[in-house]
Amino acid sequence: MVIEELFQRYDKIDSCFEWKAPRPMFRALAEKQKKLVKKEFVGVEIGTQRGTNAVNILKHLEIEKIYLVDPYEFYDYDGKTPNAVDADDVQDDNFKEAKRVLKKYFDKIEFVFKKSIDAVDSIPNKLDFVYIDGNHDYQFVKSDIEEYYPKLKISGYLGGHDINMQGVFDAVSEFRQEKKLDVNIKRKDWWFIK
Repeated sequence: MVIEELFQRYDKIDSCFEWKAPRPMFRALAEKQKKLVKKEFVGVEIGTQRGTNAVNILKHLEIEKIYLVDPYEFYDYDGKTPNAVDADDVQDDNFKEAKRVLKKYFDKIEFVFKKSIDAVDSIPNKLDFVYIDGNHDYQFVKSDIEEYYPKLKISGYLGGHDINMQGVFDAVSEFRQEKKLDVNIKRKDWWFIK
């Protein structure tokens, strides 16, 4: 089935789904994890923002280490440019909230205060998963996919959020075609298995 058909058939999102349970890619990973001898995963989340998804990952998966990649810097998105001081305040608030909600998991997390492209060399290889939810513009999503896919172990998961956004959709579709990969789409999540 081609990505366009999958995209047209993805489930309608439940407004509280993302806050009370793991996103679909992590549900799939949890099922995989039940069958493994080595249970603890090492992974990356690109775009941590307030830490909500990271908390769900840590609650629902056995995690050895998760690298949370986010520069906590404002970037112009969709042509919306707030006052620079306001943008800095928002990013400070986002990081404070992330630290607060992730406090009990500090032994399992490492904050990487870099843009995802600059963080690649700081991240180990043979990852169990990479989850992309940073800048959703095509060129950034495509770069994240291309740079982080090689860092996965065989059978590792590379996916992300917001497949309904044009930049994400185009980058995922193009990579799938280039690499001849199957793509999984459920709700707003998408993922490849290496």
